[in-house]
This record gives sequence, C-alpha cells and structure tokens, in this order.
Amino acid sequence: MIEKQIRLPSGQLIGRITDVGNRIEARRTDGVLLGWYCKASGNTRLANGHLYCWGNGVQMLL
Repeated sequence: MIEKQIRLPSGQLIGRITDVGNRIEARRTDGVLLGWYCKASGNTRLANGHLYCWGNGVQMLL
C-alpha cells in the first residue's frame, strides 16, 4: 500500500490518495472514501459507485 498526502501550499492536509493494489482510492482527512480509480476498467467512480470520469481522476476528487 502506497499513500500520498495532498496538502495546500500552506501545509494544511486536504486528503490522501492510496494505491491498494487493484485500485487507487481518494479519502478525506477523516478517512471518508470520496472515490476510486479501478485499474482494470480504467475509470474513476465516486464513493456511491457512480461513474465520475474515464481514466484516473482521483486527484480531482480532493
């Protein structure tokens, strides 16, 4: 598992992007799932399962 912290220029943490094998997840600072990118299908979905975009768009969720 590889985790990348996303911060504002001021240093404030706004979220985390985590590679968990078959997908890449975007989570808020409190750990709530915002969405994920599925490597097998090549699309990004919101936490409720709706299609957000084609390709890796997890950074746009934060």
